[in-house]
Amino acid sequence: MNYFQSIILNIQKKTLRAFLADETILQQDEFKEYGAMFPEIQDCYKEVGYWHGTGRYRYGKGTLSRYDDVGSKQISDMLESIISEGGLKPHKEPWLYKIDKIGIKSNKTTSLTPFRMYAKLYAGLYLNENKKLLYEYGSVKFWFGIFIMVQILNLKFLYFVLTRGLFWLSTKSTYKDTKTFMGTIRSDIEQKNISPFKGHLLRSDIVGNYPILFGIKKTIKIVHFNSILERLEKRTDNPILFNDITHIEVPINNVKETEELLKQKNIDLKIIPFEYGEVYCNNYLLENLTK
Repeated sequence: MNYFQSIILNIQKKTLRAFLADETILQQDEFKEYGAMFPEIQDCYKEVGYWHGTGRYRYGKGTLSRYDDVGSKQISDMLESIISEGGLKPHKEPWLYKIDKIGIKSNKTTSLTPFRMYAKLYAGLYLNENKKLLYEYGSVKFWFGIFIMVQILNLKFLYFVLTRGLFWLSTKSTYKDTKTFMGTIRSDIEQKNISPFKGHLLRSDIVGNYPILFGIKKTIKIVHFNSILERLEKRTDNPILFNDITHIEVPINNVKETEELLKQKNIDLKIIPFEYGEVYCNNYLLENLTK
């Protein structure tokens, strides 16, 4: 971490204190099990090396790539698909090759990150627009701002932005790919003319949709490539099987239905309330959540 990153984080620590889970939150009925679950959460987090953020539902017919069924209004159950496929399977990301020319023959990978708070930005996109999490440790705007500022201060990323990034961002194909991704979350992207630059604030219009976080073990094989996002994002071209997953996090109100679904499929995985994970992250310094 460089000098300027340290300054930014020290300034932002004061803002993050306002989000700490106080007794008012912990005394709510929904959080009464947190104390008892604390050791289990601690054990799970010790095993986690990477995170993957997604949601329960999306618009689209298939699971191989979110770019294969543009404009589809069919709703797919992503958790059901993950279960039927035996885990998280690599899929195509056309923009990845354009930016990094990673040279993976199959061009199919699964995106991972060492940072839970970065993964939750992706997962949070799938939260239904009429729902709220009972507790979040820092808002979406806060964490998005933190990761953007820290990334910009990365010399490799800054060099990319100045030499190729601005051009890449301005191309029609980049705009199209971004809109396509957004179209898997909402069905009215074109009608509302939602800007890709506000994509981090997107929320799903699918009724009953909710965010899902997968904790991935440290032992998963990572593809090493020259990426301008290598600090925030990692990639694997191997399937992530259920044996590679430490636990799943879903909102408190969706825990029971998720447990029932996994039970029906004879899958034994720990389900932790998403909000409990947020409370547990109160124990970390900001540097530990972002470096």
